[in-house]
Amino acid sequence: MIVPRNCRRKKCDIPHLNNGTAVCGDIIEKSCSVQFIKIIPHNITECPFVTLICIGVHNHPSPSPERTPAEIKNNLQLLIEQAIHQDDTITSRSLLSGNLINAYFNKEILAEVYVSLNNIDKLRYLIGKAYKNLHPFGQGVIGVYHNALTANSNLANYVRKIDLFTNNGQVIIICMLAEQAKKLIAL
Repeated sequence: MIVPRNCRRKKCDIPHLNNGTAVCGDIIEKSCSVQFIKIIPHNITECPFVTLICIGVHNHPSPSPERTPAEIKNNLQLLIEQAIHQDDTITSRSLLSGNLINAYFNKEILAEVYVSLNNIDKLRYLIGKAYKNLHPFGQGVIGVYHNALTANSNLANYVRKIDLFTNNGQVIIICMLAEQAKKLIAL
């Protein structure tokens, strides 16, 4: 398995046989013996050229493309945002195991859409970015407070009161619709 150097994955996804048992092997980082020498002149304004000298032969395959085209990235971002609107607990694993990729891109796996999407860290980044755009203050107490104060938020008519108890640091948030409040008063 070949993964980019910036990948956080430490284990191989493909099971290997070791003494009759299937185990996930460690990903081994291979060093390359090629040396790079960069020569920059002292007076770069007078001589605006840089020389790069490569010595040696690479002992590894060329890296897979890391940049995803903007159109594919935007489509994937829209898919993630739609998935978050449907299920606010979406993760990279749940997105990959569901049928959204097949329905949206007509491909079985994300790597078939574009090679650089084989790196799950890229998908995690896009999901995190979508959550940050949808919930800039998070989904905790501060996020609820921010959404309740936002006029066009769907929480504005649902969150009735937010109180902080200073003696123990507890926060209470009372949520109910107007119809529920009327029925509660009528009890």
